[in-house]
Amino acid sequence: MNTINRSLPTLGILEDSLREELLDVRDEISRYANANYGEIIYDNWLKLCEKHPIFLECEETAFMPFTSWYTFCSPIKFNQQTIYSSFLTHHLPLIKNELHSYTLKTLNFWQQCYPSFYYQPEFKVKRIFPLLDIYNGILKTTVSYSDIFIAPKRNDFMTGLLLPLGDGSFTPHYPMLSLPDKLRNDVSTDLVTYCKSRWHLSPEDVIKKEYPVLLAIFFKYYMSLPENERIYYPIDQYYQPSL
Repeated sequence: MNTINRSLPTLGILEDSLREELLDVRDEISRYANANYGEIIYDNWLKLCEKHPIFLECEETAFMPFTSWYTFCSPIKFNQQTIYSSFLTHHLPLIKNELHSYTLKTLNFWQQCYPSFYYQPEFKVKRIFPLLDIYNGILKTTVSYSDIFIAPKRNDFMTGLLLPLGDGSFTPHYPMLSLPDKLRNDVSTDLVTYCKSRWHLSPEDVIKKEYPVLLAIFFKYYMSLPENERIYYPIDQYYQPSL
């Protein structure tokens, strides 16, 4: 697989081989979801578009974060497992003998992952940047290992699902989507206001259960931008939705 230059500073004790193995499994999860649940994902995407027509204006872009949420957070009705839980139950046993114990332990932690909204309070190096979660105030050191990469600017407002690598760093499940700083205060206020309206749920539970609603708020601002200001991250072929 393609990884970034070896000169990238090490954030913790994680060896390159273990990091690459986790990234390989991350990509394997996406292939598993597409091969085994592609039709179910797309059917639910169409239902979502009926409720939130804004997604019809940006299908290829919005489909990425929706798929991350659906894979890790949305139980499949016929068995009440998430797609990721199904991956751990049915596919991981087929490849686990090839994986390091560190990888297996980290994959178990990924069951608690969910997408959120962040902004970048400072800039470090091109592919390593901190993201501050607007809901819990946790600062996550994020690393992009994609060949196709657009460096975020300070105070960019971003959304996506971050996976911990166990060395103190995180990497996106899919590439992140971004809004410029000029929209950050307005969109973050709308997102927090919506969560507060769901007073019977914690912000974490709102995000896990209702991320598509929050994503629709995000895309209301995204589509208000001139087309040349919309940051869209191209992705590998097997990530592309069949729209």
